[in-house]
Amino acid sequence: MTKNEALMILGLNESATEEEIKHAYWRLCGKYHPDVFIGSDSEKQAAEEKIRKINEAKDTLERFRKGSFKKQNVLNYKEKLIDKLKKLMGIKNIPNEFKNYYEEISSIIDRHLTIIRMLFLKLQIDMEYDNCLIDVKNVYITMKDDYFDTQGINENSITEKINYDCNFEDFCDQLLQLNKKYNLKDKYRKRIEQDLNDYKLRVGYAFLKDLINVAIDNILKRLKINNYTNYEEELNNGKKKIDEVYAMYFKFLSQFKDITDFLDGRRVDDPEITKISSLYKKAWKDFNNHVALIDTERSLKTILSLIDDYKKHEEFLNSLKLIDEFTKTIVNNYHSVLSKLTYPNDLEKATQATKVLNEVFEIIKCVKSGFISMEGFKNLINLTFTNYEEDINILNLVKGMNSSRNIYVRQRNIRASSDISLGRVIKEDEDNVTIYGKYELDYYTKGRKNTIKRVEFNRTYMPLKTFLSKATFCGYQRWLFSDEILLYYTDLFALIYDISSNSIDFKSYKKGDISNKFCSESLVFKDINYTIDFIDNELRQLENEFEKEEIKRKL
Repeated sequence: MTKNEALMILGLNESATEEEIKHAYWRLCGKYHPDVFIGSDSEKQAAEEKIRKINEAKDTLERFRKGSFKKQNVLNYKEKLIDKLKKLMGIKNIPNEFKNYYEEISSIIDRHLTIIRMLFLKLQIDMEYDNCLIDVKNVYITMKDDYFDTQGINENSITEKINYDCNFEDFCDQLLQLNKKYNLKDKYRKRIEQDLNDYKLRVGYAFLKDLINVAIDNILKRLKINNYTNYEEELNNGKKKIDEVYAMYFKFLSQFKDITDFLDGRRVDDPEITKISSLYKKAWKDFNNHVALIDTERSLKTILSLIDDYKKHEEFLNSLKLIDEFTKTIVNNYHSVLSKLTYPNDLEKATQATKVLNEVFEIIKCVKSGFISMEGFKNLINLTFTNYEEDINILNLVKGMNSSRNIYVRQRNIRASSDISLGRVIKEDEDNVTIYGKYELDYYTKGRKNTIKRVEFNRTYMPLKTFLSKATFCGYQRWLFSDEILLYYTDLFALIYDISSNSIDFKSYKKGDISNKFCSESLVFKDINYTIDFIDNELRQLENEFEKEEIKRKL
């Protein structure tokens, strides 16, 4: 029987209440009760059928009424849970450190509320509600751990039980109260600030205040790692860092003053000065705006490098003027000497004087290239242009070739002959040097005579003394039936003494090139200074021969 049929049988409408249904039911039961129809069996049967339909109609309406009530109870229950979840977010003023968590929890609750509103079974609603509480609690736990970590709170020291079954506002208040009671970070920060109070009296404190606060934070971080057990040690380490910053600060102030002194009185129309001044103004502005000191250091390094280059250029220009003036004096001396000579009797003296002047012009090239210093160049004022031997000694003095220790070995990365050079050091780099070599001795490995040649270039050499000190002394013959004795050797080169020619050669070295015959003649070369003097004498002889050949060739 449908609900409408039941209402028609009882004579009721859709809006009938429970009381109206009961009243209609009892009224019809009294009217159609079988006992009323005693005289007629047919009427009695009809009454019984009518009573059956009345009872069925009452049961149908009762069933619909109870079903509607149950559904309404679930809806009411769901609304109550929704209200509870909404109250979890009941907070007006959110502390800044908790805003991110508020947004996260709000998102979680909104997501679960959307699902709950779509459910109609109590069991499913309860399950979703519990899942929402679990998710919120997990955020609470993360929120608590992060907050304790940033505030330096050790959770093991907390005696109170943390309540997670509360709304967001209550949980925030709970954390703030625990922070007031157990925050070691604030406690130690006040202690550190008190112990660093003397820095406030120092010059530059206002500028370095922010940096000192960074140093305090670093001290606190290191203290926290060790559970605040090594305060004195970390405080002293922090003081050292702050003192380093102060030292850097005053160093930069000094450098700024040096730049100011350099710029004072300089031509403003000079492009280089304009560039330096512009960089200085920017660096000074950044410095006063408390930019990172590392940035200031980088800027000052650039400016000081430009100033250094500018000064070198100034020195170079000034030196060129001095060189030109000095050269005029020397040339005048040369012309003065020539004017007093007679021809053809003094032709050889004039030739030697001209040769000395040509050497002067070559030295001038070296001075302008930085190979020979201006101080050494000034010694040329002592040139006589009449005493050739004395002038040669002066020239050698200027070129740095009058010392038996200015001997260098040019090493190659291939197995080949190695050259010895006489020259002057213009650059040092650990064991190797870059020299300007005037004369170079070539050694050949195919029996040709050692020769000396003129060179005018820079190369990287190793000082002969350094080579000998690093090489291994041997003293054995190189070959069994050879007059060559292996004196010193490295992985690439060997210093060979030839008994028959009484000379020393540099040659490539291979392991296994040694016989088992020791030569007593080699013992004198075990003294490194003796070996250097021996080579020096050999070079001087070759140099003199070269000079004589050069003179003959020019004549």
